Amino acid sequence: MFKKLIILFICMPLMTISAQMEKEDYFTPENGKTNMFYREQGQGGPVLLMIHGLGSNSGAFKKLETLASQYGTTVVIDLPGYGRSEDQGFEAGMKNYAELIKNFVEDRKYQDVILAGHSMGAQIAMTAALQEESQSWLSGLFLMAPAGIETFSENDHAWFKTYVTPQTMSLVPDTQLKQNFDINFASGKLPEDAMFMYEERLALKEDNEAFMAYLNMVSDNVQAMLNEPVINRLPEIEQPVWIMYGEQDYLIPNKLLHPALTMEDLKASCKFSNPESKFMTIGNAGHFLVWEQPEKLNSLLKEFTELNSSE
Repeated sequence: MFKKLIILFICMPLMTISAQMEKEDYFTPENGKTNMFYREQGQGGPVLLMIHGLGSNSGAFKKLETLASQYGTTVVIDLPGYGRSEDQGFEAGMKNYAELIKNFVEDRKYQDVILAGHSMGAQIAMTAALQEESQSWLSGLFLMAPAGIETFSENDHAWFKTYVTPQTMSLVPDTQLKQNFDINFASGKLPEDAMFMYEERLALKEDNEAFMAYLNMVSDNVQAMLNEPVINRLPEIEQPVWIMYGEQDYLIPNKLLHPALTMEDLKASCKFSNPESKFMTIGNAGHFLVWEQPEKLNSLLKEFTELNSSE
């Protein structure tokens, strides 16, 4: 059972980073159900709001934000219950996260915003783009290994409900946990500069209450992604959408539930309304391509910002 869990969800850690920050603060929505941490770098240019994936946090963009802040204002966030953001009863859900981001953008008075989402964060970005209230500030979507493109049957849903639970995840031994990290990368091995991710997850396990709260959040997020698909509404997004996957992504498509599904199948399922939208793959990159290929992604992101500025 544990080996099956390897390819089902991203087991990325809570991460802290020690880069020089321009601004760090917290945003509290009116309902008071979270204090959402955010970090802002750079001055001027488009706002590049980066949304992390399942089990990750703002540290996932450590490499990319440093590069991208040279030509834009990078904003990275910790979703409720991740990283430095408190949960305080926030209900997991793609629409709930999208609403939180909309409120955050409006509170900060950001304009010309590109939502750059990784994995689950990309599904959240697409959900946000479908909100009417987002149209006044949203200029495009830059989606890295997005969840929400691959679809799942009712039988698939039942499988996830059976195996991806806080209880089953809490029983995963440390050796299997390490493999869960490994499979996010093209080489099938956690890079040396990312080894701290695994070490911090082990540290989290030492606090049983915090660890179980984290696993409950992950489980809730998995169900939310399944229950709030976006692929059929992709043509409704009017802004340019760039989708990119690593050529060695071992998580999407899901190799266990959909062994015959290919990246070409995912590409064929993406129907865009904006002629500038595109689907591409990145060589020498796995699911966590934002960590493995930051220079390549930065080059593409810069090109994307220039595309939007010319419209």
